[in-house]
Amino acid sequence: MKKIGHPSNAMVHIDPAIASRMVMASADVAILMDRDGTVIDVSLATEARLPSEFGDWLGRPWLDTLAPDSRNKGQQLLADAVAGLPGRLREINHIVHAGTATVPLRYSAIRVDDDGKVLAIGRDLRALAALQQQLVQFQQSMEREYSRLRAADTRYRVLFQLTSEPILIADATGRRMSEANPAALALLGIPQNRISGRTLQSVFADKGGDALQETLAVAASGALAMPATLRLAEGGKTVNAHVSLFRQDGSSYFLLRLLSGADQTEASPVAAQVVDSVIERFPDAFVLTTGDGVIRSANAAFLDLTGLIGLHAAIGQNLDQWLGRAGVDFGVLKASLKDGGSVRNFGTVLRSVYGAVDNVEVSAVGVDGPEGDHIGFLIRPPGRTGTEMAAPSALPRSAEEFKQLVGRVPLKELVRETSDIIEKLCIEAALELTGDNRASASEMLGLSRQGLYAKLHRFGIGDLSRED
Repeated sequence: MKKIGHPSNAMVHIDPAIASRMVMASADVAILMDRDGTVIDVSLATEARLPSEFGDWLGRPWLDTLAPDSRNKGQQLLADAVAGLPGRLREINHIVHAGTATVPLRYSAIRVDDDGKVLAIGRDLRALAALQQQLVQFQQSMEREYSRLRAADTRYRVLFQLTSEPILIADATGRRMSEANPAALALLGIPQNRISGRTLQSVFADKGGDALQETLAVAASGALAMPATLRLAEGGKTVNAHVSLFRQDGSSYFLLRLLSGADQTEASPVAAQVVDSVIERFPDAFVLTTGDGVIRSANAAFLDLTGLIGLHAAIGQNLDQWLGRAGVDFGVLKASLKDGGSVRNFGTVLRSVYGAVDNVEVSAVGVDGPEGDHIGFLIRPPGRTGTEMAAPSALPRSAEEFKQLVGRVPLKELVRETSDIIEKLCIEAALELTGDNRASASEMLGLSRQGLYAKLHRFGIGDLSRED
């Protein structure tokens, strides 16, 4: 085996100028100090872009440039180097900009002569510190999102447990039940520990017959399923099963509301009072409207968002005047409810009576009642795990932006309002080309003067009081 010599035997033959360049190639800053820590010389790498204050240290104690939390580490670094000990790397913060900021560097130090002079070589850690800060911020964002999801899950679970309506949740593929609220357990006469994994058909007489199969099939297709009249296997009680489909964690589930005739006409006064209290204290805004959007009830959070002075100011008003673009977003929500039975996390805006506009997410569900169709809206601030999709204040001007609205805004609304934009742009261009001569502009556009004046009033273009 060939014997390899010690590196120091080769280094003694290196020119001092070359050795200096080698040091600077491996460092962002090189500081020469006497044994007491007074700076004798400072060399800065050009590409390091360190603050100019690093060049003003000549004749100053190096320890005076350190942040208070780094003084002890700096003293130990110097002491080890003066003693000739193999000091370890230390991360040290320097004070810059009159004490308003710090610059982190990783230092190593060696003694360079018998007088105790010390050469400290440092690497700039600002890029690493920035990455660490981004990681911390990302972790904090994940923790906040996790807490938000846990809080939302808790709120919905409380509602699930307190509602007086019997509710079953079953897997849409195997049709096996996974959850049931206390009202459903009492109705079915089944203990809580025996509900999970049991088939949905087993709780109905004759396994629900064709009525259950047809209702589940319609709900599975995404259409609005009509209630099925079924008889319970335990006790023989007749109920109307309202079935909805929802997705969670990549799987589909059926939600069944089992209502008897008495349940649909008169709820338990105590249970209804508890549910009303929970909804009123809900931190997210809740609104109940008719199928046409006329507000029937709302909680305090909705009144706070809209700035209304009381519930009496909301009841009888149309939700459309506060939610989204008038005549557009509510229509999209209603159409989506008709197709799927529910809407989740629809991005739009909520306007207050004082003109403030806030980005919100809306979840909605349609309910059939004895007094007609009703819609329940849950309105909350947008989440942080994805891009916030607020309803546009103006129509998009590019094909890519139009793609983002497909499915949110009906095609006829996009076509109608896009035509309005094109008309307005053409009229403005014609007026500009003719020097605001409306007679010439109407001739250029192929319109009568009366037709042009009507469009000027419609789009609010120019001096509307002027007559040519």
